[in-house]
Amino acid sequence: MRTAMISVAFAALAQLSVALPALGQQFAEASEVAARSNVARAITHLYVCDSLNFQGRCENLETETNRCYNLFNNWNDVISSLGPDHGTTCTIYENFDCQGRTVGGIVNPGLFNLNEWNFNDITSSYRCS
Repeated sequence: MRTAMISVAFAALAQLSVALPALGQQFAEASEVAARSNVARAITHLYVCDSLNFQGRCENLETETNRCYNLFNNWNDVISSLGPDHGTTCTIYENFDCQGRTVGGIVNPGLFNLNEWNFNDITSSYRCS
């Protein structure tokens, strides 16, 4: 009987040694997700215009940092000049969902002529930090 109890105890320990690393991995993954969701976000702005040199129709887009924005409201593929607030750096993307060709490192005062970057009337999404 005592031998049977010892065998059961060893079997339980063996199962536990297999389960604990998997459980630890689940906790590590949960911590990583929590850390990503707690990324500091702040409100900034990206000033966009449909003509060169900040002329034509313009709008100051309120922007939460570290978030991808798709351009709607007649701003998709029409931006010719843009600039973020002081202390903000932005990247513009050719496609929706911050995909495709990019122009990055955009800081204030911004880009007065997107033709110089071969990106005039091409921007479909952006992200600022």
